[in-house]
Amino acid sequence: MCSLPLRLLIILVSIILLWFGKSGLDNGVVRVKGGHLIYKEDSPNSYWLYVGTYFLVGIGGILFAIFVGFIR
Repeated sequence: MCSLPLRLLIILVSIILLWFGKSGLDNGVVRVKGGHLIYKEDSPNSYWLYVGTYFLVGIGGILFAIFVGFIR
């Protein structure tokens, strides 16, 4: 279904997304589309939405790449 280089690319992008989520938790600031920053104190709902999205998409990408590897 997916070739090995594509699966590795998906895993790499997923790890980068997890890193964005972790750095957002550490700093209290999340960078979003367009380079804008969302501070935890200024907009907590948007902050947690983006941090959660980074974690969910990152974990989902890694699980997808592993799952596709087993199907083949």
